[in-house]
Amino acid sequence: SFRFDIALEVDLIEEVARIHGYGRIPSRNLGGRVGMHQDGPDPRVRDWRRVLVERGYLEAITFSFTDAGYQDLILGAGESLPLRNPIASDLSVMRRGLLPGLLGAVAFNLKRQQTRVRLFELGRAFRVENGRITQPLLLAGVIFGNNYPEQWDKNNISSDFYDVKNDVEAILAAAGSSTDVRWQPDVIPGLHPGQTAEVF
Repeated sequence: SFRFDIALEVDLIEEVARIHGYGRIPSRNLGGRVGMHQDGPDPRVRDWRRVLVERGYLEAITFSFTDAGYQDLILGAGESLPLRNPIASDLSVMRRGLLPGLLGAVAFNLKRQQTRVRLFELGRAFRVENGRITQPLLLAGVIFGNNYPEQWDKNNISSDFYDVKNDVEAILAAAGSSTDVRWQPDVIPGLHPGQTAEVF
């Protein structure tokens, strides 16, 4: 009764083991089977990551929450899932797409005088569709600045639409969908009209 450090059953078991002697307790190896699971819901996800890294992209992991006004400006108006207790006023809703977070990462890099930014993110979005919450897995990327890392024998050539198109075609080839692909001009909120395309 004078022992103040024995309150639970495990404390008493530990005392018995200490008095009996830890060296006298028989030991045995624990066994178990461990299996590896696929990298995400699609086994080709690893290939997509590999292709983008080989093309000079860095993988970004951004917040799953964002500012409602900023998101609507980039993705267009839509129903967002509000957070009951956001960690900050500018992180008050769940993201409907990956582009707002990636553009924030580009802005962060530009404020630190980076002349070449290539980022991609593979993550879930949170959407309300027909009264149901869905969480599609999305892949998004952004490029800005020079086409090549800074080096003495290369001129600075700014990245353009055709660089992005080449990267998208490489991803489609890794996914086994490089044939029968068409590009169609489109107008999407937050993107420049006449400089936007959808891939089918």
